[in-house]
Amino acid sequence: MRRSVGEHLAPGNHRPWEEVRDRLNQKLRGWEAYFELGSTARAYRAIDEYVEERVRYFLRRRHKVSRKAPAGSP
Repeated sequence: MRRSVGEHLAPGNHRPWEEVRDRLNQKLRGWEAYFELGSTARAYRAIDEYVEERVRYFLRRRHKVSRKAPAGSP
């Protein structure tokens, strides 16, 4: 799943954010439905953290936003 998310959020993906978001959510729902049997809390948490990190990086790169906070911010 991590590979699939990484490929989907690759730098060459120039589709509108709404389309990227919808497709990513579709992939995640499919993965969740496939693995819903058994104890999956740890796996879900790991994927959630990974997806959050990759989406932030994808959007920062797309909008050319630095990771550093602006001067004077708390």
